[in-house]
Amino acid sequence: MSTNLQKFKRETKQIRISADLHKEVKLRSIECGMTISKFVDKIIKKYFKLNKN
Repeated sequence: MSTNLQKFKRETKQIRISADLHKEVKLRSIECGMTISKFVDKIIKKYFKLNKN
């Protein structure tokens, strides 16, 4: 679902993760009121920020 209000263009990509991890990500994203995609974006951004050289 794309709108003119999005700050950047999102691309559809696939990543492969274990079923258990997917279940955990899905539950936590729901708790945060986010889509899985946006939740994973947030996790990855935090990871890169913490692991900057």
